[in-house]
Amino acid sequence: MQRIAQAVDRYTPFTPAELAALKQAGHTAVVAYLGRKTRGYTKAVTPEDLKNYVDSGMKVIFNFEGASTKRGYFTVQDGSRDAQDVLIEFEWLGVQPDPEVVCYYSVDYDAYLPEDFTAVDAYMLAVEHTQYGRFGFGPYGGFPIIEYLFSPQALSKPTKAWQTVAWSDNKISPHAAMYQDKIDIWIAGSQVDDDVIYSDPGWYPRIGGGNVDKKTAYLNGQPVEAGIEGGEWWLNWSALEKLPGFELTRDAQGVPHFTVEAPAPSAPTIASADIRLSDGTTTILKP
Repeated sequence: MQRIAQAVDRYTPFTPAELAALKQAGHTAVVAYLGRKTRGYTKAVTPEDLKNYVDSGMKVIFNFEGASTKRGYFTVQDGSRDAQDVLIEFEWLGVQPDPEVVCYYSVDYDAYLPEDFTAVDAYMLAVEHTQYGRFGFGPYGGFPIIEYLFSPQALSKPTKAWQTVAWSDNKISPHAAMYQDKIDIWIAGSQVDDDVIYSDPGWYPRIGGGNVDKKTAYLNGQPVEAGIEGGEWWLNWSALEKLPGFELTRDAQGVPHFTVEAPAPSAPTIASADIRLSDGTTTILKP
């Protein structure tokens, strides 16, 4: 599978200075743990932390981790309770319901036995019923449990999967949108776990999703779908894999007109602090 982006995660929120250093090092997403308001988890993000992440230009990937280190935790009751708390956390953080925004629920042990599969599946089905399509969901865990949850035998229907190198026997599931390949390493002065992203993992904020007003801009004179978020224009553009050189002008109504070079430079450079690039299934330009 081909890497499209790189993320980091750790047990404490990141500061603005750390975010800037990580972004300079080539990382474009961070994991935000949930549970500060409902459980008092000190590792979890606050609204202020989330604002720092978004303002830095980082994408955010959400995770909820309860006492998920043994099979006995995974019950229908805990699945319902955890998902309900996740909904409360999202409301507190100001994240609007959007089925493309995913919360990963940790399966933090070697779940490979049939009894593990049954228990975790029941938990995930309770999560699915409680979230009721308001957000996406999926497992964080090793290869066996991810393979099972995406098999025809599973009753729950996760939308995404985040796999860890632990309990995976050097195998990567084709269902994994994200793969935690390195544990407890140093990157740009921060001690983190490193994550390879293979496809859109359901990160936040969305572009062109429920959190953005859809508008029309122009690319080389042709109308394209854009979005307005926080009063600023975003252009969704998947025609090229890399950021090309471009010029931005505005017409009398203030509508952006992008003129782009083709082909894209092999090593694009962002010269303006007003432009942010987010690696993913689409390339995102922000004037």
